Amino acid sequence: MREGVNVHRAPGLTPILTALPDGTVVEVTDHTATAGGYAWVEVIVPDGTVGWIAQRYLASYQPYHAPQ
Repeated sequence: MREGVNVHRAPGLTPILTALPDGTVVEVTDHTATAGGYAWVEVIVPDGTVGWIAQRYLASYQPYHAPQ
């Protein structure tokens, strides 16, 4: 099942700027915050929008390297 994640205007349950499908690559900034019992991370989404995602929904991107 495909899920996805909401990108919020600010940390916490604030207005939603956009929703992203699973697997979307975002750029993580160095800004973090805690709100509503969650750790939040500021991100830049592919269209350039800056928003916040709960850290629990982020996974590190690991590019595939073919064996040599």
